[in-house]
Amino acid sequence: MLRIALCEDEQHQLDWLQAAVTAWGEKRKKAIHLDVFKTAKDLLRSYQTAGQYDVALLDINMEVGISGMEAAQAIRELDEEVFIIFITANKDYLTKGYEVEAFRYLLKPIQQEGLFSALDAVAAKLEAKEHEIVLIPALDGYAKMALPDILFIESRGHLMEIHWENGVMEMRETLSSMEQTLGTRGFIRSHRCYLVNLRRIFRLKEDHCLLDNGQRVPVSRKQYPVVKKAFMDWVANER
Repeated sequence: MLRIALCEDEQHQLDWLQAAVTAWGEKRKKAIHLDVFKTAKDLLRSYQTAGQYDVALLDINMEVGISGMEAAQAIRELDEEVFIIFITANKDYLTKGYEVEAFRYLLKPIQQEGLFSALDAVAAKLEAKEHEIVLIPALDGYAKMALPDILFIESRGHLMEIHWENGVMEMRETLSSMEQTLGTRGFIRSHRCYLVNLRRIFRLKEDHCLLDNGQRVPVSRKQYPVVKKAFMDWVANER
C-alpha cells in the first residue's frame, strides 16, 4: 500500500488534489492510504505519532504556520526515504528543493497529467526497491542477494544460516541484527530462531508456514498472531 501525505492550505486546491490522487490510485489499480492536512504543523505531528509516508505532497507557500519548505526540512530529518513532491506557483523555489532532495515539483495550476506522472515515477521507484540488492555478511566476506531470493534466516546455536534460492550460506550476524535490517523490508520473526520472508509464504498454519518452494518454517505460539497480521497485511497490499 502506498502511504501518501497531502498538505495544502487552499481548500479548493486541496479538494482537487485529494480527488486526483484518489483517481490515480483507482486508474492504476494501486492501493493507497491518503492523509490530508491543511497545515504543515499537523503533518509533522502525524509524522511523529502515526509513522512514515512513502510520498509527501507539500504546498511550499502556506499562509499559516511554517512553510512547506520548512516542513520538508523537518521531515527529512525524520525520514530519509520519503519522496517529497513540492506544489508551488513560484519557480524561484526550484533550486532550494535540492537541500531536501525533492523528487519532483508541480507548478500551479497543476495538471492531472503532471500529477499522475509524478506518482507513476514514485510507484516505479518503490517497485524497483522490491528487487534491490542487500549485502549479506557471510563468514568469508560479503555476498549480495536480491530480497525476493531469500527464503528465511535461521539461528543455529552460534551460527546463522541464510536459506535462499541457490542453497544455504553461513553468516556472522545475529538474528536480532538481521531483523533490524530486514524487518521493514518484508521479513518477520516467526520464531526465536527464524526470520522469514513474507514474499515467500504460500500458506500459514498455527505452528509453521509453508513457503512457495515447499519448505516449512516454524511459527511459535507467541509469534503466530504477529506473523498472521503481517502476512495478511502483506497480501492485502500486494493486491
